[in-house]
Parts: sequence; structure tokens; C-alpha cells
Amino acid sequence: MPADDGLADQGGGAVYLPAHGVIVPDPPVECGGLTFVTLDQGEWSLLEASWMVDQEPDRSVQRERTFAVAGYDGTVDSLSHPVFTAVLGAYQRVASAARLIEAGTWIDARHLAAVARGFDGFNVRMAGTERPRLWGAVFGAPQTMRARRREFNNRVECRPAQFHMPHGPAYTLDDDHARTIEGIIGVLGQLQHIAPDHSWWAVQRTFDRGNDIFVSRRARLATLFEALETIYGPYGTRGEPGLGHIVAVTGEQLGANPQEVITYVEGDLRDIRNDMAHGRALTSDVELARDEQTLIGFVRDGLRHSLDWIRGAHQPEGPYAPGPERTLPRFRRWLGRTE
Repeated sequence: MPADDGLADQGGGAVYLPAHGVIVPDPPVECGGLTFVTLDQGEWSLLEASWMVDQEPDRSVQRERTFAVAGYDGTVDSLSHPVFTAVLGAYQRVASAARLIEAGTWIDARHLAAVARGFDGFNVRMAGTERPRLWGAVFGAPQTMRARRREFNNRVECRPAQFHMPHGPAYTLDDDHARTIEGIIGVLGQLQHIAPDHSWWAVQRTFDRGNDIFVSRRARLATLFEALETIYGPYGTRGEPGLGHIVAVTGEQLGANPQEVITYVEGDLRDIRNDMAHGRALTSDVELARDEQTLIGFVRDGLRHSLDWIRGAHQPEGPYAPGPERTLPRFRRWLGRTE
């Protein structure tokens, strides 16, 4: 990352997006027009403000960081430069597609503190309360931070040992996942072409909001239940064939046990939904985190299944032509639910 005098004279540089929650086992990985790399402490400290680097715990500072990088030509001297819009848009497309593949944490592009670093060593950094640094955040497994004592002249700072719970599961990005993500981006582009105003897009945006860790868990669950019932239809009367049975149809095609899906959707998930609807207290955080990830999985499967059906992967000859005519209510009827 040190500036090269020849390159500095020509202008240009790269935009760096911190990919919090993403693990790249074998960098670099190309995906969606971005290059995902890991930077050591010396490299990423050149991108961050000095006060931010100085306040980091010792163990946290020493870890490598994952960044999504895209080069640019010319000079970026303000946050209004279109290169920021282009790179953040590319990152959001990757994040939204990755969420449709498997569990894992992706931070939406609107929260990222992007940095454009020119070959001359000059940084243009996005900052603000809506773009927090997450270098000390934990994703995947819980992490123990050792106690620390530091002295500043006549002042002593002591910090006790801390146990940090993860904000969500980490997402492993390797070459196979990258190719799958790019395939999903291509599929979404096809759907955008044939059905740009389809209600499926509203559900997909709701799903993205349900994965946003900056939204409270209660609000995330509310949006995820909204997405689930928009895809499969609302909960019916308890005891009658309803949402659980129709979710099980998709689950069975993906290898899940239908009866287990029905029991869980009509039991535990229904209880959580009813508690939220009536403003009652929810269960413990550990159990709720598990239920949240299961709910995300049901919505993900429904989005992927309905996406394939709308595009014509199932029943390509009819009775409805692929595209706008294949509405979500018709998708539910195709699965066997009567409304």
C-alpha cells in the first residue's frame, strides 16, 4: 500500500470497504467486481484514523482485517465522487446475493465507512454515526478479551477481562462461494429485466432489513415474519393446515423433514410471532438468536424457490408465463395452499 511516485503522478487509487463479518480463508477472492483481501495491522492502520487505531485492544489490533477493494482512475477528493456510489452499490449487490445462499453476517453498504486512498497516500474517508467502525465487533464464535493496564504519564488506565458475544455468524467467502454469488447476481439481473416491478423485490428488501444487525432484534424478527407470510401466506387458525404445511413443501424439496418443519413453524415460531404481536416479552437471547437464524433460513429458502418459479425453472410451459404473471399468490397456490 505505500505510495509509488510514478503512480502518484498519474492519479488513481483504490476504494477500501471494511467487510465486517466476512472471512476470506485464501485471499484474494474476486467477486462481483470487487477484490476481497485481508490487510495486516500495518496496512489497515494506514486507512483508519490514528485515534481509532490507538484505542483498539492489543489482540484486536493484531488481527487481519477483511476489505473489499476496487481501483479507480483520476482523483477522488470528496465524498460526492461517483466512485463511492459505484463501489458501495457493487458491495450491496454482493451482500444481498450472499444472503440468499447461506447464513452469515453481511453489513449493508450504507453502514460501511469506505475509504478512497490515492496512490499519493491521501485518504478520503466516510465517517459519521451512521457508519460506525466495527473493528472490535465479534462474529462467529464468542471471544474473550484479556485484561489490560496502560500508563499515560501520571494517569493509569485499567480494563478488566471481557467476554464478547458474537453479533451473528461469520460468512466464509472462498472461490466457490464467490462464483455462486456472481451466479445469483446474474439471476437477479434477469429477474430485474423480465419483472422489474414484481412484489418479490419488496420481500427481498424486507429480507435484507431482517439481516441488518443495526436494527433491534425485535424489529428484525418483525420484518422476517412479514417476509415469510408474504411469500407463503399468513398463519391460519391453530390446528388447521396452514403456514407450516406450505413451508414444509419447500423444505422437503431441499431435504428437510416435513413434519419437523410443520411442528416448528406452527409451534415455536407461531408463539414468538404471537408474543411480538401482543407486545409480550420474548425468550432468552441465546434461544432467540437460534430461532432468528432458523427464520432467516425459511425466508431464504422461500425467496430462492419463488425466484426460480417466477423465472420459469418450474413449470416453464405454464399455466402462467414466466415473469410478472407469476405472482406470489399464484406461487402459493402452486405449492398447494388455498386462500
